[in-house]
Amino acid sequence: METIYTLDHEWFRCVSDIDGENPCKTDDHSNKNDSKMDATDLKVVIIRYGLTSAYFRGASELVAIELPKIGCSLTAGEVYGTLEFSKAVFELETPLAGRVCRVNAAVLNDFQCLLTDPEGAGWLLEIECSLKDWKQWVATTT
Repeated sequence: METIYTLDHEWFRCVSDIDGENPCKTDDHSNKNDSKMDATDLKVVIIRYGLTSAYFRGASELVAIELPKIGCSLTAGEVYGTLEFSKAVFELETPLAGRVCRVNAAVLNDFQCLLTDPEGAGWLLEIECSLKDWKQWVATTT
């Protein structure tokens, strides 16, 4: 699975599987006319989202985390949660719009996995969005 990284030390990975294939391949940057969508573009895909180890570099002790509930709608650029460290609180914003379909309970129960394995067991959310929106976001991000 391909991982997309942002300059804000976030990562995104498509974890969907439609008909035995991952439709989220981002190597097709063809200039399709947006008014012509194929049926695949209407599919809903699941994107796993988290923060990289660089996000936590130099941070004080993590003492609390707040994440949205399953079913919550996310709007690109809006705050969806917080990370509270012993010396500061950071608001979490997502650049990708969609609906939260899964929250990593392991992170809420044990902050250490967020710090020790941020791109594995320490993922934060799974976001449901249209394949078309995902591809457009990737094209403008990479």
